[in-house]
Amino acid sequence: MNDDGRVGGGILVYARNGLPFHAQPQLDKVDLEVLWLLYRRPLVPREEFAHFVGAVYYPPSAQNGRMLDHLVSTMDTVSREHPYTGCILLGDFNQLPEGPLRSYPLKQIVAGPTRNSATLDKIFTNIANWYHSPVILPAVTKSDHNHSVAH
Repeated sequence: MNDDGRVGGGILVYARNGLPFHAQPQLDKVDLEVLWLLYRRPLVPREEFAHFVGAVYYPPSAQNGRMLDHLVSTMDTVSREHPYTGCILLGDFNQLPEGPLRSYPLKQIVAGPTRNSATLDKIFTNIANWYHSPVILPAVTKSDHNHSVAH
């Protein structure tokens, strides 16, 4: 159970040992369940020198405005500091409106349902052409969500 009485939710990011991921705690919002990471590959094209990865859990009863304000203002900050940064925003978005994220502009690349007939687990990015479409796999734990795997 979470501090606010909810059951479920939360964020956990696994990164393979040796990959150059760096936590960005100055951008995190624990009360909004958002975690930001910087990924900097050794041999990256000049136009995309780093990737910022945002992991999100947006509870069904959360306030849209606070989450959207945080996501957009964080991406604004990152893009000002790192103008050629790729952005990947992923997680469980439940009923969060996509308009502000799509107009950022980010493209949502998960094309099928991830929980029953709804697409709640999404991947938004400004570098969609770098990846194949995600494959949706059945849940492997007690979760009622399927899993999207991008490669």
